Amino acid sequence: RKSSSEDQHITKNRKAEDRGIGAICSSCTAAFAAWRQAKIEAYGAYVLGFHTKMSTRFFVPLFLNIADHPYHYVVTVIIFSFLFPVLSLVMGRFVVESNIDTLIVPPGSYPLVQKEWLLDNFGVASRSVALIHADGDNVITEDSVTLAFDVADVIADLVNYGKLCLVADTHACTIQSIASFWTSREEFETVMLSLDGEDERNEYILDKLSSQTYANGTPVVREAIFGQYQVEENDILISTASFLITVTTNPSEDREQEGFESNFCKKLGELSQQHIYPDVKLESWTLTTRDEEIMKTINKDIPLVVVAILTMSLFTAAAMGRWGKNTKQQRFVSSNFALGLGAAATVVLSAMTGYGFCMMCGFPLSFMSQMLPFVLFGIGVDDSFILVGAYYETNPALPFKARLASMAHLAVSSITATTSTDIVAFA
Repeated sequence: RKSSSEDQHITKNRKAEDRGIGAICSSCTAAFAAWRQAKIEAYGAYVLGFHTKMSTRFFVPLFLNIADHPYHYVVTVIIFSFLFPVLSLVMGRFVVESNIDTLIVPPGSYPLVQKEWLLDNFGVASRSVALIHADGDNVITEDSVTLAFDVADVIADLVNYGKLCLVADTHACTIQSIASFWTSREEFETVMLSLDGEDERNEYILDKLSSQTYANGTPVVREAIFGQYQVEENDILISTASFLITVTTNPSEDREQEGFESNFCKKLGELSQQHIYPDVKLESWTLTTRDEEIMKTINKDIPLVVVAILTMSLFTAAAMGRWGKNTKQQRFVSSNFALGLGAAATVVLSAMTGYGFCMMCGFPLSFMSQMLPFVLFGIGVDDSFILVGAYYETNPALPFKARLASMAHLAVSSITATTSTDIVAFA
C-alpha cells in the first residue's frame, strides 16, 4: 500500500510538471507569434506608407495636369496607340510566329542550337508524308498500289514541283513510295491486265513488294515504306497495315516550300474525298500542317476577342451608368454611360500601344499573345472601377481638382501595388 501511494504521488507531480512546461511553451509560442505579427504589421505599414508616398508624389501632379489639359492627353494617347502598330506594319515588324520550337522550347537550348546548326550546314529538309491504309487490315491490294500511283501523279502536278524536285533534268528531291517498285504506271497496268483473277494479281504484287531493291536499283528500307508488316521465313512479304509515301525536298526558298507543302495536303485531301477506292484510305501531313492549324485557331479566336471586348465594354458602361432625377438633358449628361465606354476604350488603346511597341521591338505575335487581351482588359477595367469608386467617395463640395487629388490618394496606391504584382506574375 505504501509503494502504491508513493507511485500515485510521483505521477501527480509529473503531470503538474508537464502542465507547467506546456504552459511555458504555449506562452513562449504566443509571445513569438505576437512579436512576429507586430513586426509584419510594422514592416507592412512602412512599405505601404513608402509606396503610397512615392505613388501619390508622381500621380497626383499627373492627374492635376491632365485636368488642366484634357484634350492634349486624349489626342496624345490616341496618336501613340495607332502610331506603334502602324510603324510595325510599315517597318515589316508584324510577324506571326507559329513554330512550336520557337514558342515552347527555351531559347539557346542545346536541341534548338543543334537543329539550327544542322539546318545551316545541311540545308532545310522539307518532309511531306502520305499514308495509305485500310483501318488496320492488310493493304496489299491492287487498289492501294493504284492509289500510290495516283498520289505520285498528284505530286508531279503540284505547284513548285519543278523548282523543288526537277533541277537540270535530274531529280533533286527524294520520293519514297511503293510505286518505285515499278518503272512506270504503264508497266504496272500492263501486267495487271495480263493476269487473271484477284489472287494471281495479289500474288504478283506481293512478290514485287518483297524485292530488296526498287526498279532503279536503290536498296529498299522496309521500315520507311511499310507499316506493321509481316514476312515469311524466306523474307517474302505477307501483309502490311499501311504504305508510307514521303517526299523530302532539297533546300530552297521558304515560300516555295510552304506553297508546295500546302498544296500537297490540299490536293491529296481532294483525292481522298473522291472515294475512288472505298476500302483504302489516304491521309497526308507536312511540316506546315501544324503551323496552318495554329493559324486557323488564331483566325477563329479573333472574333471571340472582339465579342469579349464589346461585352465587357457594355458591362462597364452599364455598371458605371446611373440615372438622375433631374431633367432629361441633365440625366443624359450625368448618366456616366460614356464614362464606362471611355474606360473600356482606354484599355483597348493601351493594348494597341503595347502590342505595337512589342512588335517594333521584334516580339512576334503568336497564339499565346491572344490570351493577353482578356487579362489586360480585365485588369484595366478593374482599375477604372477603383478610380471611379474612389472619386465618388470624395467630398462633393470640394473643387474638381481637389477631388482628383483626394481620389489619387485613395486609389493610386492599391492600383500601383496590384499592377506591380501583375507585371511580376505575368512577366
